[in-house]
Amino acid sequence: MVWTRPRLGALRGGILSAMDGPEAEQRSNPTIVIEGEHETPTGWLYTMSITWPDGSTSEHELALAWVDHEHLVGGAVSPSIIGERAAQLAAAHFGPGAMPARCDVSSLRRVIGGFDEAIKGR
Repeated sequence: MVWTRPRLGALRGGILSAMDGPEAEQRSNPTIVIEGEHETPTGWLYTMSITWPDGSTSEHELALAWVDHEHLVGGAVSPSIIGERAAQLAAAHFGPGAMPARCDVSSLRRVIGGFDEAIKGR
């Protein structure tokens, strides 16, 4: 099953909805727009675009496996929220030009120190 939804919301230094006001636009963190959520045989795939503070943009995919979702939050939080949080942490960690075009939460958990705690603590 494939399910997409245009513009789930934008992230800028935290999770924001698409309805946030102009004050959110003036922060210097990247803006992440989750453009689609697709179910896969092993979990979910999120497609997103990132607008970096310098005005450049990039396209990315983030995979979230069922096993990682269960490990991180025991199913208590929507997968789309975990995908948004993971995207925010990845963008902050890698920065413009270094963020991979495709990554998965399992790899991010190993690469980004404190990833699990950051996901759970939000």
